[in-house]
Amino acid sequence: LKILTEVLKNRPDWKVQVRSHTDSKGSKNANKKLSQERADFLKVYLESQGVPVEQIEAIGYGESLLLNHCIDGAPCSEEEHRRNRRTELLLQLK
Repeated sequence: LKILTEVLKNRPDWKVQVRSHTDSKGSKNANKKLSQERADFLKVYLESQGVPVEQIEAIGYGESLLLNHCIDGAPCSEEEHRRNRRTELLLQLK
C-alpha cells in the first residue's frame, strides 16, 4: 500500500479502483454493505496518506462476483469461501 500511495501521488493522471468482495455466507444485502465498508476503509486510508480523493473509487461487490461455485447453499469448505473474500486494486488512467 505504501508503494501504491507513492505511485498515485506522483501520477495524478492515474486512478485506483478499490474492489472489495465477500463470500456467499450471510444475506446478499449484508454482504454488499460489508464489502462497501471494506472498500471505503481502504479509500480513507489512501486519502489519509495524501492520495487525492478524485483518484480513488471504492466499490463493494458483495457476493456478486464469486471466483468459484460457492453460491448460497452450495457445500463449500472454509478454504473455498476464503478465496471469495478479497480486495482487488485496479490502476487505470483517468
